[in-house]
Amino acid sequence: MNADDAVLDKKIKDDFGLVADLFRDKGESDNQNIAFVGMSEETSVSTDGYPVNITKVATQGYYQSLELPQVVIVDDTNNKFSVTVDGRPSEQIELAPRAYQLNEFARTLQNAIVSDDLIGDRGVRVLAENNRIRVLSGRFGTSSSIIFSPGLDKNKLPAVLDEGESVAGENIEGTINGNPAEGNGQLLKAPNNSGPAAGLRLFSKMSESQLDPQAAEASVSISKGIGSRLSSYLETVVNPLTGSMGRITKNLRDRIGDLDGQLKRMEERIDSKRQRLREKFTRMETKLSSLRSQQAFMKGQLGGGGSALPGLPG
Repeated sequence: MNADDAVLDKKIKDDFGLVADLFRDKGESDNQNIAFVGMSEETSVSTDGYPVNITKVATQGYYQSLELPQVVIVDDTNNKFSVTVDGRPSEQIELAPRAYQLNEFARTLQNAIVSDDLIGDRGVRVLAENNRIRVLSGRFGTSSSIIFSPGLDKNKLPAVLDEGESVAGENIEGTINGNPAEGNGQLLKAPNNSGPAAGLRLFSKMSESQLDPQAAEASVSISKGIGSRLSSYLETVVNPLTGSMGRITKNLRDRIGDLDGQLKRMEERIDSKRQRLREKFTRMETKLSSLRSQQAFMKGQLGGGGSALPGLPG
């Protein structure tokens, strides 16, 4: 097969993604809120698509205060505290002791958290809504949480951060191709050995109000590019246990083993033959020695005048 370089260059410039799709594994969802993340070698191609059903959306951990007045009082007894975000504690946070409007307190607390060296990059949001303060983790799932604690030299928190409720996040739940999937935050994965969709990984931004209990939330089609197919083919060839190369190698090793066995048996026969010849030669030498002794005896009896027996060395 020959490729026209000019045509290929033009296609790459016009639509690089389309050309790249020829070589890479690809998944497409018909719901923009459910995105394809990846797959494994177990995942089978599906042009019809695997149905995805979300039964519970992932949630963020949060702290929510009780209903508050419009003015929040912070004084010297409660203006120092720390906050643990997703299991990671902050440095000590200190607010200026004074009266805050509710919205102002939310902005001040937000800025203090973002400025913290340990948790400032965790994506925490502080909201003032419905006369309450709500502090949201930037993560989703069971590892997501917000917990406030008094400062090192304080024994209480501002009432706005002390009398509310801390709730941990929850993982997404659902099925892929009719089989229960594993949820981790917003990531949904078809377990290994769970059928043709095994190893398929999806990311969901679905909200509770978007779920449809009567139908699947999405259908995800899977295609595999040339690179993946070549890798799969090579796996069938070079796999040491099941590949054809493994079988060829095993056959060659078996053949070499057979030849080694034949060579060993030939060496044993040669050694046996050598031993028999050695024993035969020894018996012949013994016989000759006996004949020489008899010859010498006969010479002595004949007075030394006799000649050597024919065929015997003198």
